[in-house]
Amino acid sequence: MSWLAQANHIFTQLQTTSHFGDYVYADGVEFTLRCLPNTHNPHEREGYLFVCPPEDFQTGLHSFQWPDCPAYWSLDPSGAARLSTEDARILGFPILHIQTRVHGYSWDDSVYDGLRRFHRSKGFDPDSQEAAIHLGYPLYELLSDVGTPLPCVDWEDADFNDSGRCRELGHYL
Repeated sequence: MSWLAQANHIFTQLQTTSHFGDYVYADGVEFTLRCLPNTHNPHEREGYLFVCPPEDFQTGLHSFQWPDCPAYWSLDPSGAARLSTEDARILGFPILHIQTRVHGYSWDDSVYDGLRRFHRSKGFDPDSQEAAIHLGYPLYELLSDVGTPLPCVDWEDADFNDSGRCRELGHYL
């Protein structure tokens, strides 16, 4: 795996020497839009849900984020007249709920220590990307323009039916 071939190089750049289990190799990102029951007005309205196309999520070659308006309700079949979140709620449309899940792997310090020794025994500098280059893997680089980390909820602890928690995390449109 390309990450394990160059993880120690990345940790060296980060000047990190321990607690490697706190870092996660992101293997996939899942954007989810759900329609939840509207408890404020249970009367269902006839209307139209408009959802943006998948390409609207990509902001760069390897960058993705929720678009400003991933979905909205409209009474108009063309979608030209968007309903505000509040108007949609008052009219009884289901509540739009968004969430992002990042799937990944992490390993403890002993794994990275073993990789360091293994790479050194094979003649590679563990603080470089030599092993990854030798194996033909794509090379990772640190992003310097990363903003504030997003709130994270461990999947096992997540209660996506807790409306207060979801509101706190910005899951509602």
